[in-house]
Amino acid sequence: MIRPIASLAILLALAAPALAEDPAFTTLTACRLDPERIALTYAFDGGACQKVGEITAAEPRGTIAAVTIPTSRTSEMCTMQIVSIEGRAVLRLPEPVFDLDVEVLHPDNRVQAAGVIELDEDGECVEPAQ
Repeated sequence: MIRPIASLAILLALAAPALAEDPAFTTLTACRLDPERIALTYAFDGGACQKVGEITAAEPRGTIAAVTIPTSRTSEMCTMQIVSIEGRAVLRLPEPVFDLDVEVLHPDNRVQAAGVIELDEDGECVEPAQ
């Protein structure tokens, strides 16, 4: 009996770091539109009553910039339904920035999704429709 309990404890200890990681984006891409602007496309799993607020980019640190995607609740009463929240944005980030450290903040200010993306310089970059 002790052996199965010890095995379970070891399994849980090994799995804990993976469970503590922030969920990843289902889609996260970025490309440079011109020397001053970057187009960002994202998707993450969120709540049916959740909407994205104003996306902000912090002052770059060398070639990387932190991007925050805040969210808020659209209703006090909501189902627990998970939906894909998708969006596109244009960020004013001049060269030499070519990496983005992106976080989605849940309405209670905890990190809901996180990821780091390198700008795609191989494909055609198109400005998102407004």
